Amino acid sequence: MRNRTGSSKYSDLISDKMDAMKKALGIAVLILIVYRLTASPTIGWVDSGVIAAAATTLGIPNPPGFPAYLLAANLFTKIPWGSVVTRLQLLSQLSALGIVLLVYGMVATYTSRRSALFAAIALAFSYGLWSQANNVETYTLTNFVLFGLLAWAIRLKDKLPVWFSRHPGHRAGIQPFNSKMDPRLRGDDRVNILFFGLVSGLAMGLNPTIAVLAPAAIVWIVWQWRVVKNHPWTFIGAIFLFVVAVVGIYSYLPLRAATHPFVNWGDPVNWERIARHLVGGGLNIYEPETNSINGFTGQPSIWWESFLHYWHLAMFQFTPLLFPLVVIGAWQLVRKNAFAFWMLASVAIANMTFVILYYGGNQESWMITSWAVFAVWLGVGVETVLLSSRDRSHGEAISYNARREIASSKTPRNDNLRIVVFTLSLLPLFFWYPILNHRNYTFADDYANNLYKNVPEGSIIVGGGDFFNSLTAYTHEVTGFRKDVIPVTGNMFYIFDWYRKNLELNTDITISASTSAIIKYKSVDEFTDAVDSLVTDNPNKQVFVTPLLLRDSVVAGTREGNYHTKKYDLLPHGLLLKVVPKGSPEAPDGSILEGVTFSKPPYYLERNYKNAYRLLRNDYAAAYQLLGDFWSQKQKPEKAYQAFAKSIDLGPPDSPEFIHRMAIFYAQTGQNAAAKTTFEKALALAPDDPNIKQNYRGFLGSIASPSAIPVTPGGTTKTGPGVSFTTPPSWKTTQEDPWTVVTAPDGSFSLKLRRTKRPASIPIETFLTQQATLSGQLLEQGLAKIPNTDVAYVRVWSNDNKTKLQFFLFIADAVVEIIVGPADSPSMKDFDAIVSSLKLL
Repeated sequence: MRNRTGSSKYSDLISDKMDAMKKALGIAVLILIVYRLTASPTIGWVDSGVIAAAATTLGIPNPPGFPAYLLAANLFTKIPWGSVVTRLQLLSQLSALGIVLLVYGMVATYTSRRSALFAAIALAFSYGLWSQANNVETYTLTNFVLFGLLAWAIRLKDKLPVWFSRHPGHRAGIQPFNSKMDPRLRGDDRVNILFFGLVSGLAMGLNPTIAVLAPAAIVWIVWQWRVVKNHPWTFIGAIFLFVVAVVGIYSYLPLRAATHPFVNWGDPVNWERIARHLVGGGLNIYEPETNSINGFTGQPSIWWESFLHYWHLAMFQFTPLLFPLVVIGAWQLVRKNAFAFWMLASVAIANMTFVILYYGGNQESWMITSWAVFAVWLGVGVETVLLSSRDRSHGEAISYNARREIASSKTPRNDNLRIVVFTLSLLPLFFWYPILNHRNYTFADDYANNLYKNVPEGSIIVGGGDFFNSLTAYTHEVTGFRKDVIPVTGNMFYIFDWYRKNLELNTDITISASTSAIIKYKSVDEFTDAVDSLVTDNPNKQVFVTPLLLRDSVVAGTREGNYHTKKYDLLPHGLLLKVVPKGSPEAPDGSILEGVTFSKPPYYLERNYKNAYRLLRNDYAAAYQLLGDFWSQKQKPEKAYQAFAKSIDLGPPDSPEFIHRMAIFYAQTGQNAAAKTTFEKALALAPDDPNIKQNYRGFLGSIASPSAIPVTPGGTTKTGPGVSFTTPPSWKTTQEDPWTVVTAPDGSFSLKLRRTKRPASIPIETFLTQQATLSGQLLEQGLAKIPNTDVAYVRVWSNDNKTKLQFFLFIADAVVEIIVGPADSPSMKDFDAIVSSLKLL
């Protein structure tokens, strides 16, 4: 190698760095272009709509409020081009690029630039980071700051031996570290440490997952204990500034809450509410039977499930082909730089522990902290396994001349290796691009257009679920689309007094004292009564409810507590149900959802995103099912069939619910072959569903018997108020108003029946909820097959080990209620004959 002058070496060094910067800029532009090309034009799932609304208006989203993120995000909403979603996505995308750059720098410190570039590209296109880079959420900015602080801490440690050394070779660049060092800090070093404390405190105002830096801080202190011990006041000052910064950034909560923004979760205006907001008070729940699991569950089974889920996703972030290099790189980094390894490992271990112990809807998003750590190890693993021994031999101490020598070596073997390594780094890009290409994902905007379609100005919509809350906050505060419509999230309206007060302050809605007085948290029926009272409070506003409000509990951890009004009728209206007076002659609006279709379901690794998409399709399908129920009650089988068929088309492909409802329709209309096939389809999807099994058994029993069971020879015709029937001659019949009682000769078996009337304005389902129950435990209930009836419904009751059946037979507007038992009596065959002979007078 020829000798170079100092000037020539310096010039070459500058040129080398400029080339590296150009390549890095090119890669960054490529990554940003891919992110922008694959970004959704609207909000995503879970809390993104609430986050967008809070960032735009400086509101207060769900706990703990993320004040530092909101302040930064609000600046991005001021960008004078693109939609608010595009601007906030840009914040996420630039933050993701920042994480990639920091990982590149970490890997380059211990390996070559080629390995660093490999790790950076693989991380940029890993599933977790790519997904969150295109999301309106806090995670990429949080991790950018997190890894910036981590890199800063590692660099501080690497510099401290030089700062504390008075060894004669100090100025020559020698860095000894021994017990004879004079531990004195320079002034700018003290400022550096104090500033680190201040920035760390402000960073606590990002997503709480940044707290995984705490174990890394412990590692740093243990490794540099002599430094800390000899300069206690500097570090005490850093801690003081940390605390001041935390208090300062979270003062955002009471200051903004005092202005009562529309998005004002928890209204944290006093110490009690601030404390609950910071810790997410009331959000921990473990009720697996109702699929209500959130927060710290204390359940080893949930921890084990989360542990397996964590490692399952770890295998796929960079594709399974590259994951072994992560393991190899971790081991090699221990040998290269144990301090750096344990700083990174402590963060990953803390992150995994947090994911395991705290179960939440954004679990997969929390994990990108670990994936960034794994990317550093991946880069070291690439250096160890894939690069030539000639490259690896220089290790982390590779010199400038060696780098130039390697770069100038243009052997075919090196070129081929470079191509192979670069191609391997792009594996995640090719693997995940078809899945993470969300540019056509307009689910939220489509849902909003259908939700508000044909809704009168100034209406109130009471809805259920996280997606409703997120979407309506977004439309109300960000896009302004149908800002005249007042969205009310049902469970928050019922549970939180502050939510009701905030609604009154931000809208022209009226919530009377009598409505609030209903809510005492003593009965799940209070929710229905409170919503009915809200309708009464606002006579000049049309009120709508979403189907989910009728299907899911408003109180987490219970199966009841949904909206089941007896005071009003609910008229199908697209994705909504219109609250109308009893007996209203108004017809449903079945045209709103015409033309809605769904293609192949999107693929998500995030469990909560999968469930959110499923619930969205359920909303569309449930809307059509309710329309089908309406037309069935109106004796319009053709219209009912069309609605039920559409509910199957729009529902999730693996959902048995809407197929089951079609099977019942077929059975009720005498289409036995179609009913049998459809019941079997539903059972194939949910073989253990008790309702489907019960209804299928009842259907098979009905078609196995003749349409009319012959009466026992010599039977005697009896009459009761409005009915006639035939019994065996020896059976006794008495009248106990309003019941007609029929008893077997030995008195061991009896039945009683009465005739009532169902008003045409009351749906069958509503009528059934209004009927008296029997004493004992309700074992089963569902449709039954009884000859000469329009609809038959049976409830099975158990009391003192004796079982009774309660039938409701609907014939036009007449209802015959029959109570018979014991159900296991041999005389049940005689009951079959009696009920088959039943006629109305």
